[in-house]
Amino acid sequence: MQYPWILEGHKIFRVVILIQLVISFVIGFVTGDIFTAVVLGIPIAALPLYFSFQQPQSVISRRAVAIGIQLLTALHIHQTFGLIEMHFEIFVTLAFLSYFRDWKVIATATAVVAVHHISFYILATQGAPVFIFQEGDLTFPILLMHAAFAVAEGGLLMYMTKQAHQEGAGAAELRIAIENMQKSEGQIDLSVSFERENEILRPFGELIDQVKDLVALASSLMNEVVKGCEKMETAASNMFEISRNTDQEIAMVSASSEEIAQTMQMSEVKSGYLNKLAKVGIRSDRLTEDHLHYALLGYEKEGTILVFKTNSLEEMKKFLNVKALGVSRSDTTLDLELTDTQMADYAKAAFENAKNKAKAIAAKIGRTIGKAIYLSDTNTKKISESMYYGSVKHTRDYYISISFELL
Repeated sequence: MQYPWILEGHKIFRVVILIQLVISFVIGFVTGDIFTAVVLGIPIAALPLYFSFQQPQSVISRRAVAIGIQLLTALHIHQTFGLIEMHFEIFVTLAFLSYFRDWKVIATATAVVAVHHISFYILATQGAPVFIFQEGDLTFPILLMHAAFAVAEGGLLMYMTKQAHQEGAGAAELRIAIENMQKSEGQIDLSVSFERENEILRPFGELIDQVKDLVALASSLMNEVVKGCEKMETAASNMFEISRNTDQEIAMVSASSEEIAQTMQMSEVKSGYLNKLAKVGIRSDRLTEDHLHYALLGYEKEGTILVFKTNSLEEMKKFLNVKALGVSRSDTTLDLELTDTQMADYAKAAFENAKNKAKAIAAKIGRTIGKAIYLSDTNTKKISESMYYGSVKHTRDYYISISFELL
């Protein structure tokens, strides 16, 4: 897999190598030894630059860059006659190389530093014209100290780059997996495969599995809903058929009743009904006829309206339970009247309730109330309510409108 940071790393190190080559020429001009910079610096820089441009994704190109950078650093140390401060460049370039996120590149560079220091130390102690340390510092303990620092940094950087590579590779594979899932516009492909062993991708894989399970569950539930809808549709169709048949039967019964009623005289219907009332203890003289009300209803057939009034709930139940052919209930009305004392008691209770609510509202805004400045009571003593549909009220509200001063 081609990781984006490798190409970015090559762009950076092409510049670093060129800067190192320029530094070598500058040192040559200062020391008067430009020949070494030309003969060694140019070939050392040319080889890694060639691989960087020609094979940027290959392993050998990264190894070549690591070797070239450390050899140019070694050249700088030699040109400055083993200047201790120039050794800092080794540690700086090692840190730079961690950009590749490849622990093998760090290992290669550390190995080059080790070979350089050991070989130049041996040659310098044998009198060869090479420089590794300044005059007076060419000792084995100094060599060991430099080696220890190089190995310590190299080891830590190798561990860090290995971790960074795993994280970066996981993130890159995650991005590719997500892109593959979203290839189809408006759809998500959950069947896309990816490396689940990676620690970065493992939680994502578990999430995808859970989503798959949810999709499967939703699909199963949808099938159940469809089946349920089909059953409901069948049941509704059956109920509609039953209802239609029932309507036909009711229509037939109604027609039959109407035919029977038409054959009966008005006097027969009325006397039959009054006889049934008498059997439950309700005399006919307690009923009054309202011919005008019936006429206003606009019925074409002969008829009348009988009005029955009572203060007894039990007696009213008896009256309503009496059924007779040709007789139907028109309306049931509850009439009641409050006394002056009751009106006063209800008004007082309503006033106290309104006052308590006003106090609570004022307290919420940090205020208090004063005297009442407005009062309106539109309640009536007489109450008349229809009970035709069985809507009997056991309690009723007493409303007043009142305003208080806000202090």
